Amino acid sequence: MVEILDIVEQLPRKPKHPFWRTRPLGSIQKIVVHYDAVKVPPGRECGESAYEPVSRYIEQANYHISKNWNEGKTPEVRGFGLMYHYRISTDGKVWRTQPEELVTWHARNANNTALAICCDLGPGQKPTVEQMAGLEALLDWLCFHRPEIPSGRKDVWGHGELHKDGNKTPCPGALLGWVQAYRRG
Repeated sequence: MVEILDIVEQLPRKPKHPFWRTRPLGSIQKIVVHYDAVKVPPGRECGESAYEPVSRYIEQANYHISKNWNEGKTPEVRGFGLMYHYRISTDGKVWRTQPEELVTWHARNANNTALAICCDLGPGQKPTVEQMAGLEALLDWLCFHRPEIPSGRKDVWGHGELHKDGNKTPCPGALLGWVQAYRRG
């Protein structure tokens, strides 16, 4: 069983936002792996002073709240909190950052039916061994020990793979090959 640190209530969020919507867990058809595209300072990967996961998540939640998710069009549509359900820090810790029932904006047309997992990882960076172990433990728990969530190993995707859902991105970066291998079993 994976240990999960629940920090949902520590993060900025706006539950009264007009676009705050929930769904039944049984509607989750995909698990989407992301990276946050913010480099972790070299040598600070495992909890040293220049890298503090909760501070990083608070900062990113504030960014997601201030961002216009309508892609520069009007009317502006601001976010309601961090748009990932789980985060994996470089030390391998798993953080619950949103309720699984919440529909977050992370994968365009897949948002309504997808669960979002994000690793703390920048472009060109490789995940740590601990981070990969945390990601694998979380995915195994979600895919094999959560019968209320119908998604399985075959439903784990990298964000940038979801072209049919309107996604065109290099995300999840260096994680993509591992995600594809995990999906294949």
